[in-house]
Amino acid sequence: MITIRNSSKLCFVIGVLYLTINLCQRLTEPYHNYESEIAETPKPKNEHSELIDCYKVGRPVPQDGWRLPDVLKSERKPRPGKTIFFHETSCPVNGLLEIGKRQVCSIESAAKNNPNLDIFVLFTSPRYISPDVLSTEIWRLKLTYKNIFLRNNDMWEYTKNSSAVDFMESGGLFDSKFLPVHMSDFLRLLSIWKYGGIYMDTDIIVKRTFENLPLNYGGIEEHGVDLNNGLLSLAPNGNGHEIGDLFIKDFAKNFKPKSWATNGPMLITRVLRKVCNATDLREIPTERCRGFKVYSREMFWAVSYIKANSFFNESELNNLMQQTRNSYSIHVFNHMTKGLKQKIGAKTLYGVMSEEHCPITYSNADGFL
Repeated sequence: MITIRNSSKLCFVIGVLYLTINLCQRLTEPYHNYESEIAETPKPKNEHSELIDCYKVGRPVPQDGWRLPDVLKSERKPRPGKTIFFHETSCPVNGLLEIGKRQVCSIESAAKNNPNLDIFVLFTSPRYISPDVLSTEIWRLKLTYKNIFLRNNDMWEYTKNSSAVDFMESGGLFDSKFLPVHMSDFLRLLSIWKYGGIYMDTDIIVKRTFENLPLNYGGIEEHGVDLNNGLLSLAPNGNGHEIGDLFIKDFAKNFKPKSWATNGPMLITRVLRKVCNATDLREIPTERCRGFKVYSREMFWAVSYIKANSFFNESELNNLMQQTRNSYSIHVFNHMTKGLKQKIGAKTLYGVMSEEHCPITYSNADGFL
């Protein structure tokens, strides 16, 4: 008869024997099996991985489509000091080459009024073209205006050799609560530092040629001393290139992911206050600003954002025409007015300006712009 005590001993012996046999089997198995198990274990992804992939890799391209060339790899590159840059930093679901009509209007107004300058439209998230989009407004413009160039823009490669390369590699930009805005704030500085020329937002209508304005300038917008970064110019060398480097260093050092304006207009203002050694930048002589010209509000930003809706009000036309009569551009604040439809034929400031300065976009707007 097996006693309880003997039974316990027997169970213990059997357990030890089982573990010994199992261990021997495991030790004699090929080691590569364990390597495979380790390799197949999913690694934790960065919290921004999917978003970063959208900007690094982009969306799958269909069989009948082809990607835009990258600005750094294409044969036709921006001409230093002879280029107007537009940056499109959204990350669309489909990856197609499509942008809004008002954005297209801005691009056309720049191309039409500056025939001797290149107009480079840079897409941060890789875009592709398919037969379905060959009749869209932006492609129609490219076929009409020979100075328009559409390019993808790999911002990791674009940042190399700049003062912000470590900042870009750190992934800190993707902590932003306003990512497309902050990405645009950042990339415009890189473009005009790298090539010189002019950066413009896609809610600006160009009224006059910029070809005769010496490079290195910006314009006062609100409160008398705030420079708007929606239109900014630097020379490709000398003081312009050096000021551009100061802008980039400030962005990398002082980036605030939760602030809308700190990395944009406020950055331009605080850097130039140091460059010019002045608190009030209004009408300051260019020799005090290392050749950087600060234009008054009437030059680019004659109408305040407080009156943004008035651009689409027929009763305000005469008043605004008078107010912007000497302006080189008008700024329509798309983030505030995108819900307002401009009926084709309506006599508003935006209607009159778009009909004159982006006629192809206007004529193909299909009732509203």
